[in-house]
Amino acid sequence: MTSDAITSVSSTSKSWVSTFGLLLCLIATVILICNQYGSISALDPYYRINTPALCLIFGFVTACFGTRLAIAGCVLALPLLPTFSWQFQIYTGYGRVQDVAGAGLDLVAGILLGLIANCAWRKRRLFNRLTLPWPAAVFMIILTVSVIVAVARNLHQSASPFTTQALLYNLTHLRTLGWHDDYRPLLDWVTYGAGFLLLAIFIPALRSTPRRNDIIFLPLMVGLIIAAVVGLRQSVFGVGLNVSQLTFRQGPFGYLALGFQPDVHAFAAHMLIGTIGLLGYLYTKKNGWLSLLVVGGLIPICALMMFLSKSKSTVVVALFYVVVIVTIWIFRRTKYCDECHSAWDK
Repeated sequence: MTSDAITSVSSTSKSWVSTFGLLLCLIATVILICNQYGSISALDPYYRINTPALCLIFGFVTACFGTRLAIAGCVLALPLLPTFSWQFQIYTGYGRVQDVAGAGLDLVAGILLGLIANCAWRKRRLFNRLTLPWPAAVFMIILTVSVIVAVARNLHQSASPFTTQALLYNLTHLRTLGWHDDYRPLLDWVTYGAGFLLLAIFIPALRSTPRRNDIIFLPLMVGLIIAAVVGLRQSVFGVGLNVSQLTFRQGPFGYLALGFQPDVHAFAAHMLIGTIGLLGYLYTKKNGWLSLLVVGGLIPICALMMFLSKSKSTVVVALFYVVVIVTIWIFRRTKYCDECHSAWDK
């Protein structure tokens, strides 16, 4: 075979693999949508709605207006979801939103539904706006086979018969699955499927816009500011902290800061994005005022909140990255100066 024929066969194979992997991701996301019925049906009478339903609605509405808005909303919302209902109750007094783990998965499902509605309204093909890289598709296919084997092994070890009714029940009640349930691997499969589908939605939308960095980083910065304000009030006044958290590493720097995260390390990692991650955004940004606000305001605030989180390991990681970045910058600057001197001498 010629090199052109081999390239054509390889390209076709990758296309088929990508399509099959994307189909698996779509199936996983549809299963997530079906879980909404059981989740709402089992809702405690005290509550009016839960966080998965809110995320489904939010993702649907933003995606109806456009994929870019959905991406911005997703980047803003995801880091604020872990304790959203609790913080919402503290700051508004309304406590009838039930907190359910894994609400971000329903955000992806809502974006898919909104994208379908958007394509139907504008008379566009859905699959033209979805692109899953073939390595991710290969991973999803392997994961699917692994989950099938794992469920079959669990059923065999527990001497439980396989029934279609049991499979359908567990597929529509994924959040009730415990760590030792036979069908627990299904939850992991759906989680990866939703994550890869989000990747398939993001890639073509970001490729088609020259302001892709702004779509990602501007809502991220808004989320960092919101989390930092909440974390600062927790550190100074202890707002929203329970008894054990109020006594954890209490000292001259106040209480610990959690923001919207369930533990100090997660919140410190969120602030680490603002302390170190925004440097990459500033490297590509030419707006002087925005750069000044980020360098003089947001980055110091995120660094302060990372310190107030009292996560020692994250502070060490941040210092390590600072040393690496400064070393690379000095090396590149020295090399650039040497090249300039050599060119001048010639």
